Amino acid sequence: MFDIRRDPVRPLIHVSMTGFWSTDTVDRYGEALGAALAPSLARAERICLLIDATSYPVQSVSVAERFTAMLARWPAPQDGPVAGVAIIAGSMLNKLQAEHTFGDTALVFLDRDAASEWIDARLGVDLTAS
Repeated sequence: MFDIRRDPVRPLIHVSMTGFWSTDTVDRYGEALGAALAPSLARAERICLLIDATSYPVQSVSVAERFTAMLARWPAPQDGPVAGVAIIAGSMLNKLQAEHTFGDTALVFLDRDAASEWIDARLGVDLTAS
């Protein structure tokens, strides 16, 4: 259903999401993501999230609503430890649902490279350096 892992070098959390979720899955995801963010919170470190949702189909209204409720409890990106959230959607319909659900808390892409470049810019990675 989901995999959450911290990048070993950069202040970045990689997330992959798959399958159809229940509201309980959203709750478990929120707890796991909170645990992954905890070290950054403890160090007052700004961090980004790169979410691969290319194998995550359009979800039920109840799942989308649970995500919205979860996000309402978290600090807004400009106020909290998260410097940016990029979601890579697998289809235009998924992109539209993610944009509706996540609003201003995430940027949704259909292109993996564009999402990665946006994250690198948020982290201050110089893409021209070799």
